Order: sequence, then C-alpha cells, then structure tokens
Amino acid sequence: MSLINSYAETKKQKMNQIQRPTNNHKAYHAHIYFDEKTVDIATEVYTQIQNQFDFEIGRFHKKPTVPHTKWMFQVLFTKSDFDGFISWLENNRNDLSILIHPLTGNDLQDHTKYASWLGDSINLDLRLFEK
Repeated sequence: MSLINSYAETKKQKMNQIQRPTNNHKAYHAHIYFDEKTVDIATEVYTQIQNQFDFEIGRFHKKPTVPHTKWMFQVLFTKSDFDGFISWLENNRNDLSILIHPLTGNDLQDHTKYASWLGDSINLDLRLFEK
C-alpha cells in the first residue's frame, strides 16, 4: 500500500474523531487549500491574513506542490499566535480545508502524526518524505 493510500485510509478511520489543533510546538504551518472553484475565496482569505497579521505567507500556488495534491498557500506562525490565529481561521475559512502542522524537523510526522485539520482532510503525497 502506498503512503498516499495508507494516509488516506488512516484519515478515513479518524473522520469521526476530529483532531482539533493543539498548541504543543514552537512554530507551525497552516496550508490553506483551494481549487479553480474556490480561488476567489482563497484570494480573499490570503488578503485578509496579509492585512490582519504579521506572518510570513507563502506563494499562492495554482497547482499542486508536493506533498500537497491541491492548490494551496501556506502561512508560518508561532506558538504565541496559535490560539488567536486558529480561532480566526475557523471563523474565516469559508469551507476551505486547512492543514495545521508543527515544524518539528520531521516532515513525515509533521504531515501525519502531528497534523490536524479544519474542514475536510486532503490526501497528501508523502513519497517525498520516504527515507
């Protein structure tokens, strides 16, 4: 079974057990996913984050970028910003799916074991992290 399928099965099994983001690390990424149907919503969320927060925001990718299988942009934020930003995302995501993960130095664990979601989870292509 591939890492993509294995991860998808694990996420399906946990669908009834929503893993709420928890603030246990020093730094985090939020990956905000969108597609051609939701690009305008994502653009608005991107602009709001730029205007309301002093965070490092990544490029607005209108193509999948491994390990992400959908279009997305990422936001880097810290432990001290966590509670306020997660709350803001919950209230302003407009049904976009968002992956929240810490930056521990172990990319595979960050994107699986430590990952949490706002909205529906998205399959990730984790082959990049195979060693």
